[in-house]
Amino acid sequence: MADQDSIKAKLRALLAKTTAAGCTEPEAASAMAAAARIMAAHGIDPDDIDTVDGERVSIARSKASWPYSLVHGAIERVSRARSHIRYSHHAGGRLKITMHFTGRPSDVALAEYLYILLERAIRRAQADFRATKTWRLKRSRKTRGEEMAAFTEGLCWRLTDRVLEVFSHRLPPPPAPTQQPAVTPEPELTKAEQARARKQFRAWEKMINRKGYWAGTAAADAIQVTDAMAGEAPEPQMIGRS
Repeated sequence: MADQDSIKAKLRALLAKTTAAGCTEPEAASAMAAAARIMAAHGIDPDDIDTVDGERVSIARSKASWPYSLVHGAIERVSRARSHIRYSHHAGGRLKITMHFTGRPSDVALAEYLYILLERAIRRAQADFRATKTWRLKRSRKTRGEEMAAFTEGLCWRLTDRVLEVFSHRLPPPPAPTQQPAVTPEPELTKAEQARARKQFRAWEKMINRKGYWAGTAAADAIQVTDAMAGEAPEPQMIGRS
């Protein structure tokens, strides 16, 4: 049986490979998948992996699906804190989702604050949208759901852009230019793939043509997100409110 300390050291190295640390998305996804396999093989819980920095915060997460994951990914990138999600079940069988942030105290503090701030802002914006004519004039549950989905999509896309803009100085520098490899022609799509691409494009076009989508982007612009981290201050100051 491999030494537990060496296994956990390997897991920490894999979990550190995130897009916030400068890895590409495929590299980060591959590292996370490898870490998950190792934890499953050795029966290691994510909570048992001590971080080098010794700072951890756990937050109950209300949404884990698209498009909320857009905002969560931006928070991880700008905070520089590593994150992972733990799924468990309440006594009644309801799924419980917990987000864990680990890293330097100032990075974890920023991640925690941004996460809580934006989660509350999203919920408040959705509640405000339900009071508008755009939503109330929809007569069926289906059409109201579609309009809210469009609103949330626009809201999360714009919030993601704003977080990355405001905290751009915390993003890793772009990689140095390298010699471009020879471009290989893209393989032709099969008829099934072409049909799927057309269907996805029509769904996207329908989404952005909804009034709710643009109401969502406007709502995101009304949320005040400003940088007030003082260098390496151990605690964040108030950086925004909506």
